Amino acid sequence: MSETTTIATWIVLDSPDEASEYPSVGADSSKPEFQLVYWRCIALFFLSARIHNPEHALLLYCNRRVAEVAPPRIAALLAELGVAEVTLPLTHRLPPEAAARWGNVFYEIDILRHYAEAGGPPSLLLADSDCLWRRPFAPFEARLRAEQCLLYTLRPADQKAYQGDVLINGMSRRRMAATAETLFGRGPAGEMPFQGGEFSAFTLGWCRRALPLAERLWELARTEAELPDAIRTEEHLWSIIAVALGVRPYGANDIVRRIWTNFDAANAKPEDLDLTLWHLPSEKKFGFRRMWHAIEAGDRPPLALSPDEFNAMTRRFMGVPQRGPRKVALDLAAKLRERLALAAGLGRVA
Repeated sequence: MSETTTIATWIVLDSPDEASEYPSVGADSSKPEFQLVYWRCIALFFLSARIHNPEHALLLYCNRRVAEVAPPRIAALLAELGVAEVTLPLTHRLPPEAAARWGNVFYEIDILRHYAEAGGPPSLLLADSDCLWRRPFAPFEARLRAEQCLLYTLRPADQKAYQGDVLINGMSRRRMAATAETLFGRGPAGEMPFQGGEFSAFTLGWCRRALPLAERLWELARTEAELPDAIRTEEHLWSIIAVALGVRPYGANDIVRRIWTNFDAANAKPEDLDLTLWHLPSEKKFGFRRMWHAIEAGDRPPLALSPDEFNAMTRRFMGVPQRGPRKVALDLAAKLRERLALAAGLGRVA
């Protein structure tokens, strides 16, 4: 197991004074119902990882001890799956006035630092928890060893508001390119590739080279926190570091894709069935919730599901490549309940 890539994800449990908005979940990341959304994602992320990658080590980074904060059924599942835990404080957070959204995503710098200093596995795969495994990672191990870092590069079809010089979650690609050139002496050969922060796989040696760049970019982010076009999320860090260190764009695009399944931006396609990993940001409160409840209520242990059975469930509950009539009806009903709850001042439904 030590020669394979360790598969990891993370969760930060914010306190009320640290709360920020995550548009697909809610406005207050400190609320238990908000955090429950991510715990369900984590349960299915690791279950799908174990079903498809039985020989790979699994790892969860959290700023609090999992046994003390995870829902009991999910904590029990993580233990059964053999998920190791690193309790790691978040030390990189922009001030609230600069980060009204996605306030804890720079936790990935803490993870990079921990991995670089603690060592351990020869390579680490870090993915967002709202991802689901559909195939083994083993076919890509040799590529990772050869290239040392694999990143997912977004194409216009994968991201809303992508074209031109628009701010992508707070920073333009033009500014990213200029920052790479100014700080590290290396800009893109053409248009700036935009790396999605939902997937990164890298070796220990590459991490140790990237960490000083990440820390330098963090200092810039703090200095420029009040500027309108500046580093706001981990995606901006990955994009600039990738150019500075010569990471090949699109290195993981045959592994993972950001798939939108919501009504106004659906981009799922039949080719997604061939991917190893699905990133499903708009399914956190829909497909993930229903699939977790179905597995909880099932009469078979979760690990008794075969890879094919699990994949059939993901296709049905997540609506990829196309939502069936039942899912459309359930999604519409859930949206209506949420709007009624918001109108009544009850907050978003978990």
